[in-house]
Amino acid sequence: GSAVTASRDRFLVQSTLITSPIKNDITDYWRGVEQGKVNEHRLRCKVSLNGSPIEDKVDMLNSVLNGTASSPPNVTDKLHSIDNKMKQLLESQQVVQRQVKIIYAIIQMLLIVILFYTAYLLYQEYLLLQETQPDPVIPTNTRQACESLVTTTQSQHYNTC
Repeated sequence: GSAVTASRDRFLVQSTLITSPIKNDITDYWRGVEQGKVNEHRLRCKVSLNGSPIEDKVDMLNSVLNGTASSPPNVTDKLHSIDNKMKQLLESQQVVQRQVKIIYAIIQMLLIVILFYTAYLLYQEYLLLQETQPDPVIPTNTRQACESLVTTTQSQHYNTC
């Protein structure tokens, strides 16, 4: 998988001289080869980064992160600086979140106040309209004429049914 594990891989390469034709399977042929006629060569993988083995760099980084660093001070200082900046960012984010919650609550309260104020103004307008409309004044003689007309109309209506 990673460059560190690949750097630890080893391979064994074997070769031999084929003196007779292979009849069936190459595996069967290898079983029959004498031990002294097998040439062996061991290969070891080495992954490097900027000319030095990557294992050294990974080990150094792990030791710095674990606090057991014997690395150059500038690397440790840089890591501590990055860590401090991350902590500052997290604190700033928490402050901003609190401020947003406070602003949201203030906006909600203002909307409620505006709603009640609007309802109050509408109620005052309603009361003002009720006070300014005069009651219809019907003269007494006209009122009596209207009442007699209504009673006459009702009695005629009953007579026709």
